[in-house]
Amino acid sequence: MNRSIAPQFKQISDVSLPEISKRQLSNGIPVYFMESENDDVVRFDIVFKAGNWYQKKPLVSAMTNGLMREGTVTMTSKQIADKIDFYGSHLQPYCEKDNAGFVLYTLKKHLDKTLAILSEIVKNPLLSESELEILRLKSKQSFNVEIEKIAVASRKLFFESIFGSENPYGYNLKASDYNSFTIDDVYDLYNSQYVYSNCYILCSCKDIENDLKIIDGYFGDKFGGGEAYCGDFIFQQTDSQLIISEKSNALQSSIRVGCPSIDKYHPDYSKLKIANTLLGGYFGSRLMKNIREEKGYTYGISSSLYSLHRSGFFMVSTEVGADVTNETIAEIYKEIDLLQTKLVTNDELFLVKNYMLGEMV
Repeated sequence: MNRSIAPQFKQISDVSLPEISKRQLSNGIPVYFMESENDDVVRFDIVFKAGNWYQKKPLVSAMTNGLMREGTVTMTSKQIADKIDFYGSHLQPYCEKDNAGFVLYTLKKHLDKTLAILSEIVKNPLLSESELEILRLKSKQSFNVEIEKIAVASRKLFFESIFGSENPYGYNLKASDYNSFTIDDVYDLYNSQYVYSNCYILCSCKDIENDLKIIDGYFGDKFGGGEAYCGDFIFQQTDSQLIISEKSNALQSSIRVGCPSIDKYHPDYSKLKIANTLLGGYFGSRLMKNIREEKGYTYGISSSLYSLHRSGFFMVSTEVGADVTNETIAEIYKEIDLLQTKLVTNDELFLVKNYMLGEMV
């Protein structure tokens, strides 16, 4: 191999997406299978409509999801962790703005044993008040550290400005929120949201028919008896075009520029995705070339599209020196304006499309 000669550049001409196979468990839970080439490893996701949107008090969704892994009626949190580790598996709880659930990575040969553990976590969590107090204290300590970071503060202000302070998408947590709920609130959310009729399952595996039988054995019954709650909140965007929150002695500014946008079900979403990639969606984007490479204002800047169940948003984010804050904002708006008013060249569009195809592959 002659390393002085650059490899030939080739356009990606064909992308073969794996087909999704939809099945149902005995209780009607939809299961979406993606056949994997890897015969040894399985990824299993169980997803509930139990994120922030479905809580009646701040933090309850995250606390409920986190607490479920801290012990069941038959296992302590240590026993759960030891068993998952013994089988060479990884179990991750998560809670987002819309959904909450668990992601399990496990060896195919241990799928039966690890799903037994996950089934116990989902169906029979202990939801101990003493464990809740430990989780509450740890989470509050982390919050007090994170809230001092300018990036966290700007992100919170951004969400509040585009969704409204009373909307779960935009609500800003306060330290007092960590003491505003009880174990009864946790039980209430668990009983209403973690029910069979309020979830779906994703699975990447090799042997779909065999694994479907195993999954049905653990999640095919009608677990949970509550009626799922669906919050009803308004969206209230601020009229302000520029929001400044000053932090004394800060050497950097954290900048967020954006607006509510379309979600991935909109017919123009894929086109907007390409435009966003051009603007700031990859390392060679216009924002990176201008503000990082040419101006030297930042180590990194990006723009992103996010799709939520009831909305979507567009956001440019970066951290820059405090002395170049205004200049950076001006350059961001300049690049957005250029993308709106001047046609993209074929060469640049070709490069971005090839990058996006490569990322998909």
